[in-house]
Amino acid sequence: MWRRTLASVGSADPTDPHGTVPNNSWAFDSWAPDALVVNLGTNDNPAAHPEIVDAFNSTYLALLTDAAAAYPSAHFFLAFGPMSTSYEAEISWVRDAAAARGLGGRVHLLDQTGFACGCCGHPCAAADRQIGNASAAFIAATLGW
Repeated sequence: MWRRTLASVGSADPTDPHGTVPNNSWAFDSWAPDALVVNLGTNDNPAAHPEIVDAFNSTYLALLTDAAAAYPSAHFFLAFGPMSTSYEAEISWVRDAAAARGLGGRVHLLDQTGFACGCCGHPCAAADRQIGNASAAFIAATLGW
């Protein structure tokens, strides 16, 4: 789905649920970001479901590898938190595996924990601002902005 311009416009082909229609494909050569933030794992909870860890890790690594191919100069910030740190080990594994594939200097962990959260652990608007500001400062410092 990350290859879509609009995530909600999927493929009409039932055998390709993650595909899209041709005019909804993102033009990766039209713009190149300096940094991408990815925060996956909160709802997967691999620590509580060890049977999914290998699939989670390999799927996340494949996403990261594909994104690095699409954006060869971008840095990737693999976030965890603010609701849980239970998947930090898996995110660290993905970072290390990406480094082994030659992406080491471009893949960073982004700790988004330690912020006050509201209902059921979800961050409130004030925490979202704090997370955004802290993340922006970390990315800026990492990239030398």
